[in-house]
Amino acid sequence: MEFFHEKGFIITFGTEHNTPEMIPLTITTRGGVPLDDNLKRIGWEGACIIAAHQYLRADGRQGYVMPDGKHSTEQKNGLVKLGQLVIEYYLKNR
Repeated sequence: MEFFHEKGFIITFGTEHNTPEMIPLTITTRGGVPLDDNLKRIGWEGACIIAAHQYLRADGRQGYVMPDGKHSTEQKNGLVKLGQLVIEYYLKNR
């Protein structure tokens, strides 16, 4: 996972939840092993980049993808910070 993260890939994790039960979901690796702190950080950064990208694009600005179709690795840390603010704002004000 770290290899792809360092190469600029946006990594997120998800779950499959096909039941009406309202039980908490826990993302695990193969074999039901909980994510370690590094994987949690990588997943969180990926979610933040996506949130920042969507926020910027909704405002008509450039997000993570440059006009030539390549991703903007130079802006990655800034997008993580912006995305965290966006997520925190919407969770706080929903």
